[in-house]
Amino acid sequence: MLSLPASVRVFAARDRVDFRKGFDGLHAIVRDEFGEDALSGNVYLFFNARRDRVKLLVWDRNGFWLLYKVTVTARPQPGSLDRVPPFGR
Repeated sequence: MLSLPASVRVFAARDRVDFRKGFDGLHAIVRDEFGEDALSGNVYLFFNARRDRVKLLVWDRNGFWLLYKVTVTARPQPGSLDRVPPFGR
């Protein structure tokens, strides 16, 4: 479990992301496609095509954190992220 300050917002990408992307590639998605500032300290979630893996991109004043989680059993159901507004809207 992550404890985040109330000022931190969490954004989830609805579309799948190429998981070969690292810090620079995910930062570019946040900046170019979603119009957000990845250096804001907010948390950005990215899922692979099967939605059994998630990457979190976070800036913490000294650099980016890239957390990678592989789920074994549970994963978001199809359509469960449809209610999540896309970045920058």
